[in-house]
Amino acid sequence: MTAISAAVDRTPSVRTVTSRFLWKECRTLWPLAAGIVAIAAIKMAFLSRLPGAQGEQASWMLAGAWLATVVFAVAAPVVLFSGEREEGTDQWLLGLPSHPTGLALGKWLAVFTGAVVVLATLWLWGVAQTGASLSESNNYQAICQQGLCTALEAACWGGLASLLIPRPLAAAIVGVVGVAVGAQIVLLLFGRDGLASNLSAYQEVLPARLAICLCLGMVDVQLTRTWSRTTVWRTPGRRAGGVMPLAESRLRGWFVALDRRLSDGRRQYVRLLWQSWRFSWKRCLGVVMGGVVLMAAGEGALMQLLHAVLPISGSPAPLTLLLVPALLGSQTFFIDQQGGSLRFLGERPASPRRVWLARQSVTLAFALAVTFAACAALIALTISRSGDLHNWTINIATINAAHPVADLLVASDSQRAAQLATERVWGTLTYTLRWALCATFAAHGIGQLVSLAVRQSIAAAFVASAATCAATLWFYLVYAWRLEPVLYVASIALGAYAATFFQVGNWLRQRKRWTRGADLAIGVIAPVALILATAHFARWLQLRGAPLNANFAHEKCQRESSPLLAAGKRLFDAYLTLHDSDQWQHSIAAALPSKRFESAVDAFEMGAGFGGMEDNSSGEMMMASGTMTDSGTPVGEFSM
Repeated sequence: MTAISAAVDRTPSVRTVTSRFLWKECRTLWPLAAGIVAIAAIKMAFLSRLPGAQGEQASWMLAGAWLATVVFAVAAPVVLFSGEREEGTDQWLLGLPSHPTGLALGKWLAVFTGAVVVLATLWLWGVAQTGASLSESNNYQAICQQGLCTALEAACWGGLASLLIPRPLAAAIVGVVGVAVGAQIVLLLFGRDGLASNLSAYQEVLPARLAICLCLGMVDVQLTRTWSRTTVWRTPGRRAGGVMPLAESRLRGWFVALDRRLSDGRRQYVRLLWQSWRFSWKRCLGVVMGGVVLMAAGEGALMQLLHAVLPISGSPAPLTLLLVPALLGSQTFFIDQQGGSLRFLGERPASPRRVWLARQSVTLAFALAVTFAACAALIALTISRSGDLHNWTINIATINAAHPVADLLVASDSQRAAQLATERVWGTLTYTLRWALCATFAAHGIGQLVSLAVRQSIAAAFVASAATCAATLWFYLVYAWRLEPVLYVASIALGAYAATFFQVGNWLRQRKRWTRGADLAIGVIAPVALILATAHFARWLQLRGAPLNANFAHEKCQRESSPLLAAGKRLFDAYLTLHDSDQWQHSIAAALPSKRFESAVDAFEMGAGFGGMEDNSSGEMMMASGTMTDSGTPVGEFSM
């Protein structure tokens, strides 16, 4: 008995504790690593199909591999520290014989091991896509140096935020903000050109960034040694008074009154809906506010990394546009994944389909509310800057014109121009709203699919965010081609919702079957296969004049206004080319139909458009005498 007690009470060695924690944390991080690798592989496969030289493609493959490594480096510490605090694992570790140094070494070795595995896997994938070594890429050494430095910064800032902040989402936001802002501060303090975002500027401040990483790493290691023994602020109990408890009690009374008037099946759904709302609304509200901050910080960090590893300038379209719906979707099954809620529902006769519908209703309602609010704010801001709705439509029509002859259109036929402009703007607006709605459903669908597959909420949030950023590239392409978003965007959401709908029963009862992975895979593969099978053919027909454009009002407007715009363009080109010639009047008369010639002359007399030419001595055309015959031949003389 004494020998057994001595064996139990003996403090394990540092090597033993390190190996145990390394194994435990690697098992915790593998879903995060697998999700990031899969999403990055899809994006790299897409980039490899773009035209470009072999060196440019290798640079994009290398940048994609380092970008995925940076995402994993900032997410892994948040999962291991803030995520375990949220689950209460840190309190469980207090009762185990452990060693602070072994705990710190095990956790950080797991972070760096996972980062190396992610980088190596994507490196090999990039070689397979390009068919050549990535060392042939342009600026190979500089890209690797900047990628390694950014990954170290991500790990240090993510670790510091997760060690100090017990909330995973807040820790992730602070970590991403630290990565985005920290490098900019170093550029401002030590760079020659201030905030110049290019590869050479980041190369100049590389030693300063590495020194800051070293200091942050030392602080992280020291905080990790005392991590499980540090008392943190946790969620306090509910207060008896206040506005929110009063509103919640009134809402609960409304649910109770509704519950009494419904049948058994609907009553069960109402109760599940109330449970979902009660435990999710604060979290969803925090996700919305944090997601807005994370959109700005994430976009800044992404642009910083691209400018640091690639010789590019400017900013592409924002990839974090749908981050808030994706984060809301990743929290759909959070209340069931944590605690004993999953086992509780599995042991009761609760309908899995009603559980699925109740969980989806709350987070999807928040996502749609955010989308409609953002669209309404954007439309109101645009209209207010144009003065009124009529001026807004005219301005948009003029801005979108491919030639300044749009001013001629307004001057020569103002009533028809206003009608065409209104049809064009409202057609584009209707298509944009439909696209935004379908994209919101798709982002939320991706998030809720990841929420069912990944147990930890913060890991699910990172994987869902990365997947949505990759899907946003396709959404932008659908919008640029004006394809139907219901078919080419909403189908992704339909597949994701169908996958979770058919698997929620096995998930609630914790039945591990091979069909679970098959259903989830089919939910992703089926819509992608449909898109790949039809999008290429639809685009091929579209380029050959087939009316496949989803914005039919815009197509109609373009068809009706194109003859007048083309005639005006011919007039303008003839005027610029032949205005010094004695025969320029005859060229202008031949360039326009006879019915439009007089209105075009009136437009010139009014000084309309054409790059702001207001000088009457050189730009004003006056008709002295003469008429037009039916064939368009001028009779009489013209003079300037």
